[in-house]
Amino acid sequence: MKRAAAYFALLAVSNLCFSQQYKVIHAFNFLAGDGSAPYAGLIADKAGNLYGTTSSGGTGVGQGGTVFELSPDGSSGWSETILYNFCQSGYPCVDGNYLEDTLTMDAAGNLYGTTEAGGTGGAPGGGGAGVVFELSPPMQQVGAWTETVLYNFCSDYINSVCLDGAFPYSNVIFDTLGNIYGTTSAGGAENGGIVFELSPGSAGYTENVIHTFCSNYRNGLCLDGFYPDGGLTFDKSGNFWGTTSEGGTSPQGDGSGMIFKLSPGTKGWAETTVYNFGLPQPTTPLTAVTLDSAGNIYGTLARNGVHKNSGGLFQWTRSNGLREIEFKGVDGASPNGTILIDSSGRGFFGTTTLGGKDGLDNDLGAGVVYHVSPAGKKTTIYEFCSQANCTDGQNPTGNLVEDAQGNLYGTASQGGTYGAGVVFEITP
Repeated sequence: MKRAAAYFALLAVSNLCFSQQYKVIHAFNFLAGDGSAPYAGLIADKAGNLYGTTSSGGTGVGQGGTVFELSPDGSSGWSETILYNFCQSGYPCVDGNYLEDTLTMDAAGNLYGTTEAGGTGGAPGGGGAGVVFELSPPMQQVGAWTETVLYNFCSDYINSVCLDGAFPYSNVIFDTLGNIYGTTSAGGAENGGIVFELSPGSAGYTENVIHTFCSNYRNGLCLDGFYPDGGLTFDKSGNFWGTTSEGGTSPQGDGSGMIFKLSPGTKGWAETTVYNFGLPQPTTPLTAVTLDSAGNIYGTLARNGVHKNSGGLFQWTRSNGLREIEFKGVDGASPNGTILIDSSGRGFFGTTTLGGKDGLDNDLGAGVVYHVSPAGKKTTIYEFCSQANCTDGQNPTGNLVEDAQGNLYGTASQGGTYGAGVVFEITP
């Protein structure tokens, strides 16, 4: 049955009751060594345990961040375990440091991610250009997790250019053969970022650059995109979808970014420009895209429009092209986390880093959790800094995750009892 192309149409239409309960399930304490500033969102395993990262803090000599696990203890509480402390040997952080995006888990329970800095690549003494890492659980129930650096970016460093990519901001994903894919925000032959593939072998992982951005440069524009800050999303046919924050055909500066598709073929991966942002107002895509079951694409936008820097959301469909929803400040601003499509077909959820109360047409406000209905109506579920001294957290930047009961979990990068960020739960 052909689906109607309704505005922000999703799986089904149903009403959502917003009698939500908000609860902080963990407040980070930099002085206690469990990390601070959790910029990335969370993932969950089948047992309901949550996994995430902090961008700094921990007990490593260089305080380069942590990977943590939160486990329900059966009495409505949660217990935290630090699985790994980065920058253990101090600067330069050969094991990586500064984590900005969500982890990925394989079927065996190993965790994978990227660090924005650290590693052994790049100019000597330069601090590294980031790594892809794996964290493996102990063989016994009690024991330490083991970190393995799978790849050091800027290992192919020629004439001050990192041909193999540098500074990955995004998460990684897998195909069915165990190959790892992701993006770097810089590096490549044109220093505009790359899409990479890491293939496992007997001697470890080998990198293959499957696309170098700004390879198609004409009239002062990188027509194939520039600076992919977000990660990749697979569709059912094995294509990659993603965004770049600059480039494309828009005449503003170097272009205002684009949605792209990479398709495998006998001669490698071919890029297709799906949509160019920019006109009539300068807009820039920010994160990895989310695909629904019908193949519609959702993402977040930075915008300098009617409501200054509040930003917005977009949906792209093959039949209708691009539609946008704009934030106005009081309902949120600067949506940085990826969009979560509700498993019950009730629309989708997300977070904004700024906005909410005191957020009218400016960058004030501590951020919100929002919901958008299948009809396109945007509702604020929770405003951060609603408690004294922002003990409930402020400035969420990561994605949300939903459990089987419909509870939402996420992180706020600041605020909390100790001012170092929180993990929160919203119960419908």
